[in-house]
Amino acid sequence: MNLYLYQPQYTFSYNNHKVFWFPYSIGCLWAFAQQYEDVKKTWVLKELGFQREDIATVVNRMVDPDLVGLSVYIWNRNYCIALGQAIKKRWPNCIIKVGGPMVNGGWSKYSWVDTIILGEGERAFIEVLRTVAKKQTPDLFYKAERMHSLSSVPSPYTSGLFDNLVNANPDYYWNVTIETNRGCPYQCTFCD
Repeated sequence: MNLYLYQPQYTFSYNNHKVFWFPYSIGCLWAFAQQYEDVKKTWVLKELGFQREDIATVVNRMVDPDLVGLSVYIWNRNYCIALGQAIKKRWPNCIIKVGGPMVNGGWSKYSWVDTIILGEGERAFIEVLRTVAKKQTPDLFYKAERMHSLSSVPSPYTSGLFDNLVNANPDYYWNVTIETNRGCPYQCTFCD
């Protein structure tokens, strides 16, 4: 089955090079999912999207998506909404999952949203993958339990997941996120 994950961001430049952050959140989801044999046998990650590209370009590049995951932040919210709408219009049977810091129950108002993950996504993502693989519609909401240890979350850096991004984009500069803990004491009031 075909899986597409997107964490679109703005492009920055430094010394005439495009600069991007590795899409750490969706990288963690896929690295975690690769621990499970049933997922590895069933799902193919077709694209790990990290750039804001023209919506039509992204959609035209896709091939028969079964599941699309969008990681939503304040800086990509509107882009993710437009991308989700375009994907659902082209492939009405594609399951679209949203998650990330800007996602809450209010996202259920969007007709193109099939499932919403609230909180940490790794374990809930596995359940969505397994449900869709059975040709069933996933629940609208998945509320994830806190992970008290990150030792069960493989690194998308050391697993080689981001190697393809680097190799496919040799002229880009990359920034990294290092996760030392989870959760934020500011409840979005600091960032927003």
